[in-house]
Amino acid sequence: MTGYDQQPGEKAGLVLYVKPGCHLCEEAWDILEAGFPTLKIALRDITGKAELTEKFGVRIPVLERTDTKATLDWPFGPRAVAELLTGSLEPEERSG
Repeated sequence: MTGYDQQPGEKAGLVLYVKPGCHLCEEAWDILEAGFPTLKIALRDITGKAELTEKFGVRIPVLERTDTKATLDWPFGPRAVAELLTGSLEPEERSG
């Protein structure tokens, strides 16, 4: 997973919470990279961060919108990501 290198002053639309060595995180990143190549996505490693580990530890990879804080737990595909982006996920489909 190469990750997204955020430029100064640039805001990501999504955050993907991950841990090193997580093969599901790699799969999630591949889906995002292939289906949404122009979308600004920040990778956030939860390792060593107690609050993030408590919130996302057993759920990763987790995708979060930066504006609404709506989350999408794995497994997800392009359609679910698009629904997260448009805000059309049903409440029971959201997590967090």
